[in-house]
Amino acid sequence: MADTLKEEAAAESQAVSIAVVATAERLRAEQNAAEATVAEVAERLRLQREALEATADRLRMEQERLRVEVAVAEQLRAEHEAAQAMVEWLRCEREAADMNVEQLRAEQGAVEAEVAYYTQRLEEVRAQLSTSGVPSPPAAVAAPASDAEDTLFALCLDAPKDHITVPCGHQCVGKAAVAGWRAVQPLPGARAEAETNDGSSSEEAWTDEDDAFDDWVPPGRVDEA
Repeated sequence: MADTLKEEAAAESQAVSIAVVATAERLRAEQNAAEATVAEVAERLRLQREALEATADRLRMEQERLRVEVAVAEQLRAEHEAAQAMVEWLRCEREAADMNVEQLRAEQGAVEAEVAYYTQRLEEVRAQLSTSGVPSPPAAVAAPASDAEDTLFALCLDAPKDHITVPCGHQCVGKAAVAGWRAVQPLPGARAEAETNDGSSSEEAWTDEDDAFDDWVPPGRVDEA
């Protein structure tokens, strides 16, 4: 009986030893599997970290590119605003130039109309003088004045200046003034012609006495000079 108990104890001890060894082998296998899993996870994490770092580098490069593009866009926007300001300035300059052109055209039209008017008047006076036998005034006459007062006799500022002196062509007196002056005192040309006894013509008398008309003062007027 004692032998049987010994055999059973030995068998049980052997079974426990086998179980312990099996358990140790299983634990060792599990440990190896866990280590392999940890290594695999670590490798996977390393790869993911490298991928994340690469992504971060790409994002940094993209951010830098975007920053450069924003700077270029700001520069282009500033250049566009400067170009718009230049276009607006040029438009204002063009409008001012157009206004100047229109003003010059209007002034040119007024001057041409005035020149045409006085040219017609001069031709009429020449025609009258040619039919009356008096020498015609020279072609060059004083520039017409645009003021309405310049068409009136300078003394009375009432009667129009409708008489032209010969040969200078100045239109400075009116018909009534000439008639009144001739009744009181002859004009310098007439006086010069009366005083010329060598047979010179009226035109020569006017030319010789050209300065006399500038110094002549009508009766009743005091020379301020």
